[in-house]
Amino acid sequence: MNRRRRGYTYITCGALLLLAPAVTAAPPAGTVASQATAAPPPDPSLVTLPIPDSVPEILAQLSTRTRQVRELIDRGNFAAVFVPAFQAKDLAIALENRLDTLEADRRAAAAPAIRRLVRAAWLLDAAGDAGNRRQLLAADALFAAASSDIVKAFTP
Repeated sequence: MNRRRRGYTYITCGALLLLAPAVTAAPPAGTVASQATAAPPPDPSLVTLPIPDSVPEILAQLSTRTRQVRELIDRGNFAAVFVPAFQAKDLAIALENRLDTLEADRRAAAAPAIRRLVRAAWLLDAAGDAGNRRQLLAADALFAAASSDIVKAFTP
């Protein structure tokens, strides 16, 4: 049985209920609704990028992602915070493979910082899903500190 309500078609089949967007007829040609509108450009923080090969490029992208997390929180776009946070997490994990190139004291600082950044990325994701600004700011402080420690450890 099919029913239309509030722009959706309700399709029932036994105990199963499916919601499908209602199909409406296209507006006549020449109306404002039928003219194509340009899509807005994608938010740069939502574009996935490959991990660079060199450590300085990875560190530059890590700093950029850290800044983007804070900008998204400041704009109130909590649901999108996970994207740059997880991109930074991937960059930090790529740096983990290069820990053996560091001196012992720098390695001792970098390894726990990478772990802290990974945990903070997950905290940012959870707080963003919950929409809790206070938790996001606390997680961002941990995230930014870990990112800073990673950059310090890998910068000669």
